[in-house]
Amino acid sequence: MTNFVNFIRFFLKLRSFRKIIEDPNENFLTVRGKSVTTKVPKFCPHQGAPLKNSIVYKDFLICHWHGCQYDLKNKKWLKGKECLNAKTCF
Repeated sequence: MTNFVNFIRFFLKLRSFRKIIEDPNENFLTVRGKSVTTKVPKFCPHQGAPLKNSIVYKDFLICHWHGCQYDLKNKKWLKGKECLNAKTCF
């Protein structure tokens, strides 16, 4: 019985992970953060890198190419580590 309970707990944790969902027929991604789900462009405004493999941390989408950060709650691009001089990221 304990193995079954542990499996169910593990399965529920997997389902609760934040994730990025891509619809090939649309120009946006659906991103589920910690407390919000929203749609974002498929490509980073900094250099056009695809965002489908980026990192979701709490309620932020972080471009895995250059570090630009998108605030999922406020729907705004924030300054990123490699994106400080890119006007389109702000």
